[in-house]
Formats: sequence, C-alpha cells, structure tokens
Amino acid sequence: MYRAREFDDLQPNVSSSVMSNEAMTFMGTHWVVVEGNSLTIGLNEEALDAVDDIDSVMLPSEGEAVEADDVCAELTTSDGPINVYTPISGAIVEVNGALSDNPGLIKEDPYGEGWLFRVEASNDEELDAFVTGS
Repeated sequence: MYRAREFDDLQPNVSSSVMSNEAMTFMGTHWVVVEGNSLTIGLNEEALDAVDDIDSVMLPSEGEAVEADDVCAELTTSDGPINVYTPISGAIVEVNGALSDNPGLIKEDPYGEGWLFRVEASNDEELDAFVTGS
C-alpha cells in the first residue's frame, strides 16, 4: 500500500520548500513527506486527474486531534467530494491557509503550493510502522 517514490518520478517542478528528497504514497492517492515526527500530506496527480475544478476545501483545525486512516479534510469538486485521510494518529500542527482563498492550487501545484496539512505523530510505533511499510 505504501511505497517510497523519488520526487523526480512525481513531478519535474516539485517545490523544495515543501518536499525533501523522498515522498511516500498513502492509499494510492495521497503523498506524504516525513520530517522527524511530522508528516506533510497532499493529494497526488492520480487523485486529481479526473477532477475538473476544485471549488472549496475543508481542512482540519490546527491543534485538532486526528486518528490514523480517518477522514480529516474534504475537497468539494465539480465531480463530487474527495476525502483526505491521515496515515497516522496525532495532532494537526499546520494547515495550508492559502487554499482557503485559492483551492485551485491543489490541482495547479499538488506537490508544492498545493500541500494540505501537517500532522505531528502521537505514537512513535505507529509512525515507524508507516515509514517502514509494516
């Protein structure tokens, strides 16, 4: 279910401010970058290919507790809603506030300015299991 991918395989103009050298795929449609015990989460091109327009995004609140594999955000699109999940339990430490005014950034630059939120792991064992794919 999870596999590491080099950024060059994702998109040639990846923003280094959000991404480092490696991203993981979660649920086939989400990308995840692990930095210490924090994860940055976004949607990959495969998830967005069938979507014409993103009308709005409902992101979690900073400080909100989230559980692994639960829906914690939703995109409203011209083709129906897209649920966004978190791969680990923890707390939301940052959301991409720019998406409130311009949800189209998610489709325009999914691996850069279109990142969705960051979650800090509350369970090191859960984080290790996600990172190692076990």
